Amino acid sequence: MIKSDKDSLVINTHEGHLLVIAEITGLLLVGIKKKEQLFVYSKLKKVFFQKGEVIKKGAVLGIAKKDESTQRYIIAFSVWKDIDKLEPELFINCHKRVVK
Repeated sequence: MIKSDKDSLVINTHEGHLLVIAEITGLLLVGIKKKEQLFVYSKLKKVFFQKGEVIKKGAVLGIAKKDESTQRYIIAFSVWKDIDKLEPELFINCHKRVVK
């Protein structure tokens, strides 16, 4: 997970097709497919794209949402290849502190 600030913009790490947008307990989740990899961003309050669109690397995907249970802004980011979860740190150039 990535620590964020209030209303921080969430930036896409790799170009791909927006495969899914889902809402889970009031938080939005976005899945972007690039070849065999699926990039998942969650804990968003707003998404600026629609399902099926091609999202460029560096595009602003949406806005981070405050987690009411922790009172913190944290973006969840994961990368999957088939059923295997990959190390997300290998796919981002991030200046924010990674929260474990």
